[in-house]
Amino acid sequence: MNQLPVTRAGLKPSPLHFLPVFLLACDPAGAVHEEPSIPHAPAAAPDEHDLRLAQEDPAAGGLLCLLCILGGQQAVCGADNVTYVNECFAVCNDTSAVHTGPCSCGDGYAGPGEACDDGDSDDLDACTNACTVAVCGDGIVRAGVEACDDGNAIDDDACTNTCTAAACGDGIVRAGVEACDDGNQVDGDACTNACTLAVCGDGVVQAGVEACDDGDAETDDDCLPGCVAASCGDGFVWAGVEACDDGDQDDGDECLSTCAPASCGDGVVQVEVEACDDGNTRDDDACLSTCQPASCGDGFVQVGVEACDDGNTSDGDACPTTCEVAVCGDGFVLDGVEVCDDGDQDDGDECLSSCVAASCGDGVVHAGVEACDDGNLDDGDGCLSSCVANVCGDGFVHAEVEACDDGNQSEHDACRATCEAATCGDGVLWFGVEACDDGDQDDTDACTAGCIEAFCGDGLVWTGVEACDDGDDDETDECLSNCAPASCGDGHVQAGVEACDDGDDDETDACTSTCQPASCGDGHVQAGVETCDDGNQDDADACIGCEPASCGDGHVWAGVEACDDGNPHDYDACLPDCTAPGDRARQVAHGGNHGCALLTGGRVKCWGQGDLLGNGDGASRGSKPSDMGANLPFTELGGPALELSVGANHACARLAGGGVKCWGGRTGANFGQLGYGNTSNRGAAPNQMGAMLPFVDLGTGATATRISAGSMHTCAVLVGGAVKCWGRGEYGRLGSGSTANKGDQPGEMGDALLPVDLGAGQTAVDVDTGNTLTCALLTGGRVKCWGYGRDLGIGTTQNVGDGPGEMGDALPFVDLGAGAVAQALTVGGRHSCALLAGGKIKCWGDNYTGQLGLGDTQTRGDGPGEMGDALPFVDLGVGATAVAVEAGWESVCAVLADGRLKCWGQGSFGALGLGNGDDIGREPGQMGDALPAVSLGTGKVPVQVSIGEALYNSCVRFQDGSIKCWGEQYFGELGVGDNVYHGVQPGQMGDALPLVRLFSAVW
Repeated sequence: MNQLPVTRAGLKPSPLHFLPVFLLACDPAGAVHEEPSIPHAPAAAPDEHDLRLAQEDPAAGGLLCLLCILGGQQAVCGADNVTYVNECFAVCNDTSAVHTGPCSCGDGYAGPGEACDDGDSDDLDACTNACTVAVCGDGIVRAGVEACDDGNAIDDDACTNTCTAAACGDGIVRAGVEACDDGNQVDGDACTNACTLAVCGDGVVQAGVEACDDGDAETDDDCLPGCVAASCGDGFVWAGVEACDDGDQDDGDECLSTCAPASCGDGVVQVEVEACDDGNTRDDDACLSTCQPASCGDGFVQVGVEACDDGNTSDGDACPTTCEVAVCGDGFVLDGVEVCDDGDQDDGDECLSSCVAASCGDGVVHAGVEACDDGNLDDGDGCLSSCVANVCGDGFVHAEVEACDDGNQSEHDACRATCEAATCGDGVLWFGVEACDDGDQDDTDACTAGCIEAFCGDGLVWTGVEACDDGDDDETDECLSNCAPASCGDGHVQAGVEACDDGDDDETDACTSTCQPASCGDGHVQAGVETCDDGNQDDADACIGCEPASCGDGHVWAGVEACDDGNPHDYDACLPDCTAPGDRARQVAHGGNHGCALLTGGRVKCWGQGDLLGNGDGASRGSKPSDMGANLPFTELGGPALELSVGANHACARLAGGGVKCWGGRTGANFGQLGYGNTSNRGAAPNQMGAMLPFVDLGTGATATRISAGSMHTCAVLVGGAVKCWGRGEYGRLGSGSTANKGDQPGEMGDALLPVDLGAGQTAVDVDTGNTLTCALLTGGRVKCWGYGRDLGIGTTQNVGDGPGEMGDALPFVDLGAGAVAQALTVGGRHSCALLAGGKIKCWGDNYTGQLGLGDTQTRGDGPGEMGDALPFVDLGVGATAVAVEAGWESVCAVLADGRLKCWGQGSFGALGLGNGDDIGREPGQMGDALPAVSLGTGKVPVQVSIGEALYNSCVRFQDGSIKCWGEQYFGELGVGDNVYHGVQPGQMGDALPLVRLFSAVW
């Protein structure tokens, strides 16, 4: 609440100057009063200064009047007991401050005769309803001041004269409730804190009266009945403290004066129980620990009295019943120690003084029993161990008297009957030891000086019986083990004299009759070792090195072989059959635009489009007769070739040693398939071939075992079975996980070119490349293909090898059917074929022209359920089997086991060699026996076929090493000296089809 200070200069401060300001209102009469009425704190009455100020200054007087009224001044009953006069009347000088009316108790004004008047009906406050001041004893309980008020002066009832509730400890004994009340909290005086009189057994110890008080009547605790403290001798056993308490000081009964039970060892003899009690636990004094007197036999040694005491009555142990230690001579036999003990020192009776029974060997002669007794077991000293005197024949050798004594009279054992030892030379045969004894020292008679019967090998020559005797079994010295002198033919090799001796005259075994070892050139054929032996060193006859001359042994057999270079190679100057090689083809490879032949000696010739031939001039060859034969130059490679592969626009050769060289490559069609880190053509200009043509970098130490050139890429199988591919990467044909070209930029070949991932543990034995795909023949005869999806034979149209994670174990095998094992593999433009064990063929991939040979044009292997056992074999005819198969751009040819050649697929331009341009294999009924063999000419047996990948043409190599080609050509691709299609018209095949002339005008 805000305070309104009232000040005036010169005005004396008073309590009225700081009174609360209240909302004031005036009644019509002009009186000022409070509204609403609230209790007022008493204010001091106006003093003289205030009255004077009110009289002198009306304004100030009015303010003082107002402050007086607001200060809570009360009206009082006047002396007339009728009129009420306000205390502020003198200040206010206002009759409105005077009220009239009868004065009465409860009107709120203390009149005459009233001690107080609070104007209310509450009889429990400080002013009673009788207008008397409330006091203790008026019978009214004043709330908050009195606990009780019973209106009387009785102090021992429930309400004391101080108007407090009676309670134990207030010092006033409440009648009928308390026995006593001493007004304190001392529980040990005569009045307890429960206001009861103290007594023994109440659980409270009364000081000066009781020693203890545990509130019970038990006699076995620390406080006895009667409130006396328990103690030893009171006759009560204090539990946990005393073991007994018989209430007396007699230590001779069962309870000692210490309240402990009497026991043996307490030093007090318990009458009728103990014989003694010396108060210790020693068993070696006069009183045992059992309180019995010590005695001999009690098992305890009494010090100073007994030597021993084993507690028994046996006299046969170490302590007899005398309690003295047993000794020999005491007359008692000590078990286990003494044999006897007669108690005397006489050694002549049955018991010696050592307590040992008298016996033979004890050194004492037992009279009447022993003849002698020397006290030892020596039977050679004159007195036997049996106490009998030594004599010859008793079996004991008498030292210095007898040499021996075997106890018998035999003359033929080791001891004579005279007790002399038997010896060799005494003339008496010693059985079991001597074989003989002739009584002399002659070693040349039948009995040696060693009493051994003479025998061969004893080292002594027996006169008249042995020629020699060197005493050993060595058959290589001068005297044999049969005591005959060594000689050639005796079957024993005499060291230093004979080289061998087999004991016979057989000149065909390892040892001749002259005791010399058989050798090549001795003129005798050693059986099982030599096939021949003509006794000379001529390597040109029928016997060379004691082996029959044969082709391949490196020696030319005069009159039989033309040459013999000792190796199986057919590319050098001597063929494996030891005939002069002449000129013939070992392999033909055709890519469509050009063909190449691998010739004897590892040389290569190529014909067709000039920029692909590697002849250094870019000129095409084969369209004119003058192009071929001796005029057709060799393609120089810098070394002999072992294998050729020709693609659509390039060729590669695998050379002796496993290196690879590639050439060709047209401008705009070179994607790195040559593998030289660029896109340049090789071989169309001078100085690019031979030694100038580098090897393809296959990686550190890597060499190739197979090579394949496709339309735009190349692959090689390396030693160890890895495959590397380079060239155009489109469709994933390189199997590198991308479509990037490889080999057209520096740094892409060598170790940077990674092997194709064939899967865990998989290795390749062959690889073949086509136009859009690559296939590998794996160890074990399984096949994997990658590249253009529809052509792969794995049931998908998705390309494989052009993205990560598609190769390796993720690439499935081509399913050729249950148990199928591929022996050869060929890849064409967009199709592939496998030659299976047993000579059967299966083909898959694109089939637009019937090249799969299944009598329809349905592609195989690009959808589920088309491969495996569902893929038919190519029908070659009844009983027909194949030994070789080759796939070209859109056709296939197979060399049959019976020497025929059959082809099917695209027939345009005479590609199939059937005298027409018809496709074969796309319609039912065209295959099997209905498919004619290609007419190749009289006596021509095909062994290998090659089909172009750029044009529709084919070539075949015959058993005699010659070659024929047919089909499409424009630049002499067939090598027959013209540009005419061959095989498309009747009469063009067979003998009419000329050979490819590689060496002369004829051949």
